[in-house]
Amino acid sequence: MTTNNVREMAAVLGLNALSDKDIAKFIGYKKDDNFLESDWYQAVLNLAARHNRMAKKKITCSSHIYEQFSFLQDLPNEEFWLLLLNRNNGVIKQIRLSVGGVSGCVVDSKLLFHHALKHIASGIVLCHNHPSGNLNPSIQDKVITDTIKSAAKFLDIALIDHVIIANGSFFSFADEGLI
Repeated sequence: MTTNNVREMAAVLGLNALSDKDIAKFIGYKKDDNFLESDWYQAVLNLAARHNRMAKKKITCSSHIYEQFSFLQDLPNEEFWLLLLNRNNGVIKQIRLSVGGVSGCVVDSKLLFHHALKHIASGIVLCHNHPSGNLNPSIQDKVITDTIKSAAKFLDIALIDHVIIANGSFFSFADEGLI
């Protein structure tokens, strides 16, 4: 394993501050291992490729958001996700902010903006699922959207959309003129 391979894997895993020796120790690499052919190494390469594909993706409409988060429709509980975008609406990162029960989850706006500011996001997208199958936004959905919209405006971060996913379909606050 070369130093460049170690550095690339460290970047993917968020271990940039560790030395090469510490990273190799962290991942359990031994000099006798044929690391480049290991399942672990292949998994890291796949993860890096997926990350690169996601980073190149551009969000231009609500259906792109739905495609990004369609996996939420199959969950038995509610989850709330944040999509961070650059100035060109390219995906920086997607982050699960909250996991709840069957009828709701708590969203901490301070944590949401911590991530947005940490990654220097120019735009954000909110997305969550309704396990009940009801696509209509609840009063709480509308309140959190308005709260985040106000705070985002103050921080010069665009709230692009808030999408609710259920039963193979979606509801877009932007498409309905609610943002």
